[in-house]
Amino acid sequence: MKNLILLLIVCSMGIGACENADYDHKQDLNPIKFDSSEMEDHIARQKSPVLTGKIISEDAMPKAGQYSLVQLRNNSQQDFEYEINQDGTFALELPYDLPYQQIWFTVGEHFLGELILHDSLHIILDLQQIAQDTVRMGMTGKTFSGPDADIAIMLRSYQDAAYGELEGEDKMNRFYEAYWDTEIKDVDKIKLVQEYHQWQQSNVDDFIEDSSYPRSWLLQHKILDQYQELMIGLHFDKKMEAEYFSDAATYTISSVNNESVSTSRYLDMYLRSQYGEQYIQKLDSLGISVYKQDMLKLVSDYGDPEDKLEYYQETIHSIQTPWIKSLMQTYIAEETAVVNKIREKLKNTRFTQSSLIYADSLMSINEKTHLYKTSITNAADLIQNLHKQHPESVIILDNWTTWCGPCLSDMEYSKEIKKELLEHEGFKIIYLCHENGNSVENRWKKKIAEADIQGDHIFLHKELSRSVMQTYELRGFPSYYVIDRAGHLNKDMIDFMQYLKVDDFVSQF
Repeated sequence: MKNLILLLIVCSMGIGACENADYDHKQDLNPIKFDSSEMEDHIARQKSPVLTGKIISEDAMPKAGQYSLVQLRNNSQQDFEYEINQDGTFALELPYDLPYQQIWFTVGEHFLGELILHDSLHIILDLQQIAQDTVRMGMTGKTFSGPDADIAIMLRSYQDAAYGELEGEDKMNRFYEAYWDTEIKDVDKIKLVQEYHQWQQSNVDDFIEDSSYPRSWLLQHKILDQYQELMIGLHFDKKMEAEYFSDAATYTISSVNNESVSTSRYLDMYLRSQYGEQYIQKLDSLGISVYKQDMLKLVSDYGDPEDKLEYYQETIHSIQTPWIKSLMQTYIAEETAVVNKIREKLKNTRFTQSSLIYADSLMSINEKTHLYKTSITNAADLIQNLHKQHPESVIILDNWTTWCGPCLSDMEYSKEIKKELLEHEGFKIIYLCHENGNSVENRWKKKIAEADIQGDHIFLHKELSRSVMQTYELRGFPSYYVIDRAGHLNKDMIDFMQYLKVDDFVSQF
């Protein structure tokens, strides 16, 4: 009762006014262990969480916003767009009826950070105030109300308390720098993880002691999730000690966040490294619970939509946890829709005669998306012919592969940047997909149709890809080359397209 009274006081102090007085907080204040029988009871009454809000802006109102939803899948985040009305109001409903789901929320150019949604939340956002906030993901310019207001306020208050001071953020940065340092021995890294966890635990304990948020267990469980994630991550290429493996194999979660999902994703990666891709057949002998086995099956959905759909259809019959089986049925429906959409796009492709001197036309998916093949085998010849074909243009070459997550992410997040760039006369973007591993021609066609990557695309067969990588020292993907109007190639002008400052870039030519 004390916690509920405090919540009402906090909300009435201008931080947010709790609108849903009839909501019964009591039944969901305690953690819901995902491997327990109570999870089934909870799922039976759980509804998809809802987020509503109103944006206040002195500038032009954004037409849309984005959010990344953390999911119980191998690709643990999926991006969604939501519409913003002219009066600044918006409403969105998460696609899954799971408890305590984490999203990362953006309005226009403003990244507003983390939210955890369980029932419903209403936000009022003052973009001018938010732009002046000195605390990363802090409270300035944000007013929360509704059943989940206590969570939103708690997360931002903790962020301010733990990382608002430079010392806290410096400690976090130093820890991760050491964690990824290949020169530090693993035995020393284990000590670093334990010390870092103790520091986080102390921060959370102090924060909880000085406040009375009814769902402070979310913070406690989140740092436990992170501890498991970090410990498993140190053992991808070596066998875990029995103590650590037992902890990982029996660990359960109470919310869907990046760290909690990674406890299963990382365990999946570890087991693959130890026993191969068919490790799931060995799970009984490893002493892993039925629930944990089913969670591992959820996050083993590798590959393209067709691969995932086939995997789900083969695997769902072995799922014994009812709510996980239901979730996988939802995934099957989603991937079926994606696969059908891709097939329909490729079915309706057309052939257009190519006038290019460096490539022959393969197909056009639509009026703005054209696929080409080339017989060129030498990188220098390719660059020379690209310049010869477009002598008055600055050409950006986007080097990518179908398996490269950062490549596809940058393509998605840079669509508006590219649109702005191409409004300037004399600029062109050409996509070069490299044959590399399972990045093959058939997957290339499907990936372009799936991701709706508009523009001119050339598939580089192995010989040409190898020549490009060797000649121009291409070390990884994505990589961006720029051919200027004199035909000179620069490979250091662009790191990621989504961060390109268009006016600054254009002014260099």
